[in-house]
Amino acid sequence: MKILYVCTWPDTLTDFDPKKSWSTCFGAKTLYLKGIQIEWHTHRRDTILYKICKWLPQADQIFAQLSCIKKARKYDIIYIGFDMHLLPLGLAKWCGLLETPVFIVSHFMYNTRFSKNILKKLFTIIERKIVYRNIEKISFASPSLLSLAQQDYNVPNRHHSSCFWGANTHYYNPALFQEPARRDIYIGVG
Repeated sequence: MKILYVCTWPDTLTDFDPKKSWSTCFGAKTLYLKGIQIEWHTHRRDTILYKICKWLPQADQIFAQLSCIKKARKYDIIYIGFDMHLLPLGLAKWCGLLETPVFIVSHFMYNTRFSKNILKKLFTIIERKIVYRNIEKISFASPSLLSLAQQDYNVPNRHHSSCFWGANTHYYNPALFQEPARRDIYIGVG
């Protein structure tokens, strides 16, 4: 299986070392250890169009997604494992420009209940509808994100899953969680 991992950082990773931990490579180590071939994809930052548009919010995300559409046919799956607004890929799927299945780990829920800005709320509603309808699989980063998404929208059943990512509590001494709180204990989880 070949996976195209869409990322927004400037340099793609050519040598994946599973002993290293990268905070933005969600799921990459697991895929690598299962013997799945990953190709990292980002966009070129030297094009005239990018230089004109780079001041736009989410420009890196938009350019990375649009540039992956051309090469997507060579892969079994497009994978996005971190926060990214997915309107370009959702629209490409809807228009039939992209046939390769897309799998996303969503770190946000497109919930509109917390937005006061009418335009932002409207954009979120449109983006959410296009993404949820056209992307093959969305798995939420935690059960609480899935729950928040379901409170605001009828999330399709195929997206009712969570990765259960979070603090690796097995790493910590279990006795720490049994003791009463003390000032000298701090556990950072993210």
